[in-house]
Amino acid sequence: MSLLGIDVGTAATKAVAFNREGRLLASAHRENPILDRGDGQFDFDTQAIRRHLWEALSEIAQATQHDPVEALSISSCGEVAVPVDRDLNVLGDAVVGYDVRGGEVADRINREMGEIGVFQATGGYLSAVSKLAKVAWYRQARPSVYERAWKFLGNGEWVCAMLGGEPVTTPSVEGCCGAMRGDGAGYVREMLRIAGVSEEKLPRIALSGTVVGRMSGRAARDLGFSPGILLVAGGLDQQCAALGAGAVRPGQVSYGMGTVFCLTIVTPGPDLSEGMFRDRLSSRLHVVPGQHNTFVYNRTGGAALRWYRDAFGAQERTEAAGRGQDVYDLILRGMPEGPTRLLALPHFAPSGPPHLDARSRGAIVGLTLGTSRGEVVKALLEGAAMEMRLGVELLERRGISVSDFIATGGGARSDAWLQVHADIFGSPFRRSASPEAGCLGAAILAGVAAGVFVSIEEAVERLCQTAERFEPDARRHDVYRQQLEIYRKLYPALREIHHALAEK
Repeated sequence: MSLLGIDVGTAATKAVAFNREGRLLASAHRENPILDRGDGQFDFDTQAIRRHLWEALSEIAQATQHDPVEALSISSCGEVAVPVDRDLNVLGDAVVGYDVRGGEVADRINREMGEIGVFQATGGYLSAVSKLAKVAWYRQARPSVYERAWKFLGNGEWVCAMLGGEPVTTPSVEGCCGAMRGDGAGYVREMLRIAGVSEEKLPRIALSGTVVGRMSGRAARDLGFSPGILLVAGGLDQQCAALGAGAVRPGQVSYGMGTVFCLTIVTPGPDLSEGMFRDRLSSRLHVVPGQHNTFVYNRTGGAALRWYRDAFGAQERTEAAGRGQDVYDLILRGMPEGPTRLLALPHFAPSGPPHLDARSRGAIVGLTLGTSRGEVVKALLEGAAMEMRLGVELLERRGISVSDFIATGGGARSDAWLQVHADIFGSPFRRSASPEAGCLGAAILAGVAAGVFVSIEEAVERLCQTAERFEPDARRHDVYRQQLEIYRKLYPALREIHHALAEK
């Protein structure tokens, strides 16, 4: 028997089956199309996601006929709002996490409750990208959709419901909603009142690892699975990846390198101190029962390279298709060996802590007529790493020591990107042995619920390993250390300009 982890992320939908020893049996991957509506509004193509998901799961069912799936769980990106009726028909745009259409409502709640009041109630921060703000936007801008909607679901709950389970959210995912209580026991009614959102429109909250049903006979027949597969509540993609990387005890860290770059640090308990608030660090419930964590993140991590691929990589895409190669390997091949003389501000999407600035924008500075394509590409890698390095300083100010990083996600497959990180951070980076740590984390949750493992700790001990280790180069680190001091000035120098552009 095998375990299935599904990851419905921003950039892609993945499904990976593992045997009870953690060996990868089968995997399937589809890229998620994202619709740019303009003015900072982005939607998922839900029809495409459902079609791609069914294709991927059918591949897994075919490949695991001799080792049938007994349980599955779902890892998903946060801050997504999918309006559905009781028959799970999608009624409107499925709003992407970094969409900013809910800014007005978020600002009103922050004014009335105070930002620190929101933080103390939820352990996090409310902004234009929060799910609550998006649901409130629907109520104001699309009232007919709001009234017809049974629930506004995240991607994970939506997929679980299509497979036959109850569309239950978890504290891990709903922490991104913006209105969940910090202890996970329901929603903050005052925030819902100000937003004008009914609690009935939001999913029920249950702990990660809770059994939420079994795969329906119809879904099993359509996909080719054996009937009755156990469906288990999953969690936020970054926390599932942390579990898959083995970060389950206080002080352990994983570094997710997907569309979003996210450092997930397991903490001994909740921390709602003024220092955490000042640095815009959240205090969240982990997918591991009884554990908490905080995040340092930047929404323009791997997304910057995807942007380059789509905007400027036509030649590499054609060549990759002809040769059967990975397009990103071709894009990265022209990078210089050493540091560039460029600085890239990775705010192509709303920034992470400590700024949480939805009106900031991306920038590449230092261009000359002699700048090469390879230098621009490497500057995007460097900028994403520098932004995260400054985020680590926020943790260090809080007395949280971070010196060993386990990298997960698509970006972790790149030796070049891991080496850039090691050189900029001045610390070793280890690659998770599982190429899909998020799916492995979800599969672990499914396995514990199914009784395959006695506990999460036992599963981690058996399944979670690391692979290659990338050491920092002392000479390059010294150059980057000096450049980092210049990089600190980049956001403050461009803030007013970017805000003016955002207003236009």
